[in-house]
Amino acid sequence: MEKLQAAAEIRKLARQYEAMVAAADTLEKVGSLEQAQAEGQRKLDLIRASIVEAGKDEVIAKAGLESVRETWRLEREEQKAAMSSMRSEANKAFAEMKAAAEGQAATLKAQAVPRSPPRMPG
Repeated sequence: MEKLQAAAEIRKLARQYEAMVAAADTLEKVGSLEQAQAEGQRKLDLIRASIVEAGKDEVIAKAGLESVRETWRLEREEQKAAMSSMRSEANKAFAEMKAAAEGQAATLKAQAVPRSPPRMPG
């Protein structure tokens, strides 16, 4: 009877061993899933951090663009003002030269000796 009982005990231990192997396989799968989840979470965190940095870079780029646009606008206004001033100065100088030329022409005309028309032979 001892042999029958020993065989039953061995079978019982074998079933327990099979259950332990199944439990170990299950724990291994759970561990792999947890590791994959942790890796996925780490990658997700990196992506989120990259998105935040990209947002900061976008804000900086927009601010830089606005600064460039404002500088360009101010320079354009300065150029327009300078061109307007130069036009005014040129028009004023032209008017002064024209008046001086007309004055000289009038003076020369007044100083001119009248000539008599040429005589006709005959």
